[in-house]
Amino acid sequence: MNVVRNSYLMVDLFFVLSGFVIFHSYHSKLRTRRDAVKFMFLRLGRIYPLHLVFLFVFLGIEAVKYVGESRFGFVPYQSHAFTMNNGPTFAANLLLVHPFFPFANKTFNSPSWSIGVEFYVYLLFAVVAVLARKKAWLLITCGLLMCVAAAVLGLSAEPGLTADVGFSFLRCVLGFFAGVFAYQIYDRYQGRILVWSAKVEIVLLFVLGIFLSLKENPRWDYAVIPLFVLLVIVVATSGGGGGGFERVEFAALEVVGQGFIFHLYGTFDHHAFPDARRGVGSKKMASG
Repeated sequence: MNVVRNSYLMVDLFFVLSGFVIFHSYHSKLRTRRDAVKFMFLRLGRIYPLHLVFLFVFLGIEAVKYVGESRFGFVPYQSHAFTMNNGPTFAANLLLVHPFFPFANKTFNSPSWSIGVEFYVYLLFAVVAVLARKKAWLLITCGLLMCVAAAVLGLSAEPGLTADVGFSFLRCVLGFFAGVFAYQIYDRYQGRILVWSAKVEIVLLFVLGIFLSLKENPRWDYAVIPLFVLLVIVVATSGGGGGGFERVEFAALEVVGQGFIFHLYGTFDHHAFPDARRGVGSKKMASG
């Protein structure tokens, strides 16, 4: 059952993959403010339509709840219609700012917090890329942001990588910029890694499975980030030649295509295993 409890860590794989593929696709293309604006429109076009669809689906569910309560006397399971899911929370979800506000984060399609924070990490990356100009300064800034995020998360009251409100933005910063550095290793050493990548890929998947099966203390969550970094690197490399990177792009598509897993993650996390978040056993292919 620990594997299910720890499934929330798959969101961090999504962040690492995103940083890896975004850097590959855009780091040399972000030079001006116009580039950054174009980049953000492309990213918004990737993540927003599906978010909007689900937002209105949940709005419809709320309307059905209201009719059921007002006309047929149904008793709601958790909250009355349009109490938690109301006008202000709908506006926050519409603007993708709901992960930053406790009153809005658990409303409507609650697992979409990961999409919200990812969008603003995209913005952070675009701003840094335009201001840094040179790749060296970009990587230094990315490294500093990753270290600050790790330090603040480590010192916070949130256990491990369980944050999905408040510190969730830093959680995404940590994973995304870890993915950026994963790409640096891949880009520089892929020839050497190719020799042993296929065998290491199997070993890493085995280690990850054992880790998710045994981990109970959320403070060990941070160990999954280097595991994900190594996994992304070897998956990108083991295809051989130019094929390796296509495997990572396919993996990124797979993560997005299986967005329903995140909904299952949210269901397990908020209902079936409410203690996971208290520490008991506890966005979209990038090419535009």
